Amino acid sequence: MSADYISELKKQIKNAQNSIKKLKDEISKKNCNQTISQVTGDKPSINVRLEERRVLAGHAGKVNCIHWAGPFTDYSFQICSADDMGNIIIWDGLWGKQKKKISAAKTWLMCCTFETLENQFLACGGMEGKALIFKVNSKLGRREDQSKLATGPMAEFQGHSGNVTCCLFLDTKYLVSGSSDSSLMVWDLPEERSILTYNDHTNDVLSVAGYNENYNYVASGSSDTSARLWDIRIKHPLLRTFEGHDSGVNTVQFSSGRSQTIATGSEDSSIRLYDLRAYK
Repeated sequence: MSADYISELKKQIKNAQNSIKKLKDEISKKNCNQTISQVTGDKPSINVRLEERRVLAGHAGKVNCIHWAGPFTDYSFQICSADDMGNIIIWDGLWGKQKKKISAAKTWLMCCTFETLENQFLACGGMEGKALIFKVNSKLGRREDQSKLATGPMAEFQGHSGNVTCCLFLDTKYLVSGSSDSSLMVWDLPEERSILTYNDHTNDVLSVAGYNENYNYVASGSSDTSARLWDIRIKHPLLRTFEGHDSGVNTVQFSSGRSQTIATGSEDSSIRLYDLRAYK
């Protein structure tokens, strides 16, 4: 390429940079509360309407928890829900039909969750202080008679001295439960016993979440206003304590994919984001 051609390209690049800077300056002078459409003067090209798809009616009490089954199996369309009368209902999320109702407890259930790798198992817990495990789907798929499943719990885990407020399957063999006794417990499903107990929180554990790239990492939120990150593989599992909220941390979630961010929601009306890479 000739020197004149290169010089002309550099001139065009410089002009483009100046135009971008001018547009940025114009936008910054406008009201920051305006929408993009108001700033640009354009009208929205798409009018989005969110409509109700199904109403799932079957509970007689307050619904405290719902959870979708995991993807890539015959049961990915299923939803489970738990109420304050001790009942769990498994729904067909496509057609809105009730597939199975389980009388899991005599009193308030506070959490329910599918095992999301194969969707065979369901766990729940509540005011009785127990984590209950049910087999609700067959590994063979729809060919097995589903009425033969979930006639009663396949395991009952007792160890907490308070309500079981949250639970999470790490895989098909391990479950984590959190309690109002301020503890987290890790359970071995085949052995039907507790293998780990964490007591670092100083008040009710309200939520628990697993990192979807590696379920050895677990996050928990608590009424003690903190969220904590754990690695269940190591001797001293508490990796980080995230502080900043003025009230209890009601919910905690990892971002999807490989992004290393934890979001926490609190009774102080705020949501906080923590970048795990900043704590290494």
